[in-house]
Amino acid sequence: MYTSSPSRRPNPSNVSLSRAGHLDASASQWDRQNSRNPNIDTNSGETPREIIVGVDYGTTFTSISYHILSDEDDHTRVFPHEVGVISEWPHDGFDGSKMHIPTETWYSSVPKIRGRPVGQFELSNSDSESTSSDDEDLRASRSSSSDPGQGGDDLARLFWGYEVPYKKYVELAPRSEHRRIEHVKSMLLRAEYAHDDQREIRPRIDRLIAEKIIRKFGTTDVPESQDAQDLITDFLVPVLRHTRHQLIKHEGLTDQCSISFVLTVPLIWDATSLRILQTAMEAAIRETKFGTLRHGSVDNLFIISEPEAAATYLLGTSDDMLAGETFTVLDCGGGTVDGTTYMVTNSYPLSLGAEVGHPGGDNCGASYLNKNYANLLLERLAEETYLEDNGRTLEAIVQGTIFTFENFVKRSIDVTKNLSGRVKIDGLRGDRQRGLVGAAAKGFEDNVLILSPADYAAIFLPLLKRVAKVLEGQLEGAMMKGQQVKRVYLIGGFGAAPSLRSYLKNFLVQYAKKVNLSYPIQLILSNKKTCVTAVSSGSVLRGANLDGGPEREAYSSYGFLRNELYDPEQFMGHRNAETFIDPCDGEQYVKVIHYFIHHGAVLPPMHTYRPLKSVHAFPIDSERLLCDEYLYVNDKPTASSYPLDHEYNNGARIVGKLVSDMTFLRDDRLIRRRAPRLDADGMKQGMAHYVVTFDLVAIIECRNLRYEARYPANNSGKVQKTDQVCIAAAFKPGTG
Repeated sequence: MYTSSPSRRPNPSNVSLSRAGHLDASASQWDRQNSRNPNIDTNSGETPREIIVGVDYGTTFTSISYHILSDEDDHTRVFPHEVGVISEWPHDGFDGSKMHIPTETWYSSVPKIRGRPVGQFELSNSDSESTSSDDEDLRASRSSSSDPGQGGDDLARLFWGYEVPYKKYVELAPRSEHRRIEHVKSMLLRAEYAHDDQREIRPRIDRLIAEKIIRKFGTTDVPESQDAQDLITDFLVPVLRHTRHQLIKHEGLTDQCSISFVLTVPLIWDATSLRILQTAMEAAIRETKFGTLRHGSVDNLFIISEPEAAATYLLGTSDDMLAGETFTVLDCGGGTVDGTTYMVTNSYPLSLGAEVGHPGGDNCGASYLNKNYANLLLERLAEETYLEDNGRTLEAIVQGTIFTFENFVKRSIDVTKNLSGRVKIDGLRGDRQRGLVGAAAKGFEDNVLILSPADYAAIFLPLLKRVAKVLEGQLEGAMMKGQQVKRVYLIGGFGAAPSLRSYLKNFLVQYAKKVNLSYPIQLILSNKKTCVTAVSSGSVLRGANLDGGPEREAYSSYGFLRNELYDPEQFMGHRNAETFIDPCDGEQYVKVIHYFIHHGAVLPPMHTYRPLKSVHAFPIDSERLLCDEYLYVNDKPTASSYPLDHEYNNGARIVGKLVSDMTFLRDDRLIRRRAPRLDADGMKQGMAHYVVTFDLVAIIECRNLRYEARYPANNSGKVQKTDQVCIAAAFKPGTG
């Protein structure tokens, strides 16, 4: 028979649960004022509206778009001009006109009080009494943080978005550099080109874990990508708060409105990375109370790849694209550059077909221009040690110039035109006053460092060439498939840079000559808004029409923890498995996972699985009869009835916990105590105990997985407790 595993109650002194709706110290004074939402009208009397919110969580910048579905919308056709973009980001320095925000945070030294990470429940082989508490809310353990520093004190609160570079480069805030976090998204990439970022970020994550600012995920001390989850949530919380306030302010959002989220992800992410971002997003939704939750879980979150979202938007804005045409999307962001090629299907409305060839990418985005720039300046100033005074180092001096380079120079200069530039360096001694001429001249004026065309080439060209290499891979891949790419759409923040635009135009001309094309390849340039919002806006268009997605093939397996009677002849997984004796019935058991969703299976949109019998035994002096059920996910093919430490279950993680209070069965005398079992020799085994038996039923509803405890068993029971998890990450992005 199948029985569920009992567990130990975590020590209350070691578990801190955040209060529902508690505002953490990551919010600035601006956030705290807006989080009160004084303008929200909960009794407007209007028909509730549905709002689709698209989130493009980027390596260096994040963009949020939305669309409000009216009664007239048929949910099949939304046009790009109907999609709004969130702006008025705090501290953007451009009167709120920026339509994206830096994906950056800067923590104080104040530890954060957070719940126990999901997956770190104690599982006991020996206890037969479930000792969970109804007060232990798994949802709280998935949420963000409860934090001191709510009074607006800069020493305690989290800096986020545009505030981070301002505090660092302008105010020179006295915070430790290891607590400044950027490029977190790189931790979720399984690509070689992300290793440099990962080597830089990992020590910072470890320090923050040691300082109890973020949590360590997993059951061991081995570093893993999920350790970045709190960092993502802590950024998304103020982002969603701002989004909510903007929708209240400009669109009349009320509590009666239904919010549906669309999350964009890199095409090459695996199911584990998808789930980390999904869980972080879910925690932020719960923390901000902005979004639709069912049974504490985000309801039917939709995940789409960034290239598909961008292509959907570009297709919607095109008035001359034809069915059968092939085009490439080159998404050049601050961190990564991704290239994907699509074929257009259907005449009207135009829609995307499958990718042509293989997507490609590289970590050669615009943020690495800053690194090249800083390294070049440090090299040029290496001998100017007289500048180091009053605690200033050459590194600090150079860092102080990056703000101008980031916000003005690299966004306006075209290095293909052989331009020079000037960098202000207070105290720098010019060549003239030092008598340096000819080969000895350093290119210095008093208080000014001159950047020559060669300097700009050293900063820009290495990255421009790598971007062109990504594009070339797409063009060659299409030709190998017999397809002609005549249009390349350039998007992303880096896509607005004049240097990149000019370089790629020249590259395409030379490429056409090199391979003897009989047609030109046109580089389609977008305005600045489209460059930075095409992905988030395209996700909204796709979220309004979920038809035409890929087959609902599961990329993950889901199963429940079971205690199976030891039977090595029937179950191969029991052979050589560790067993334990249940103290109630004296029987020998093996702790295993019983999978009901299998990797590779095609899942229907709606499906109820056959009930799984769940049996729990309790000593007669148990105060309460609390039955724990643990839901596991495994992102690889596996099999049931194998122990947790078997290779089939390597990587299996707890993603849900259902606690059903069945004490009423004893109190209402619906169950009777059972005497100890007698063995073949007439000896008593176990102890007097109660047995609770019910059905555990799993139900798929689109991208939700609901599971219920039903009593009595045998398909006739009433639902006693329900939990739900989002399984959007278990499918290929774009699956409806």
